[in-house]
Amino acid sequence: MKKWGYGLLVLFIAVAAYQFGYYQNKLSASEQNKQRLFGNIKEQQNNAASAVMSLTDIHLAVTDESVR
Repeated sequence: MKKWGYGLLVLFIAVAAYQFGYYQNKLSASEQNKQRLFGNIKEQQNNAASAVMSLTDIHLAVTDESVR
């Protein structure tokens, strides 16, 4: 193979390695964002459940006082 053929092959390998690293990094950042997003959603669900429990407790307290 001629020198320019080896040069093109090395250039192709270098570009492919760069692209692989670039997309690996994007995938890693995407995974971190996904974990953060699911953490926020889970936290919001817990807060909503606590709010419902509080409203239920308030309703029961008001209902008990009105029965007396």
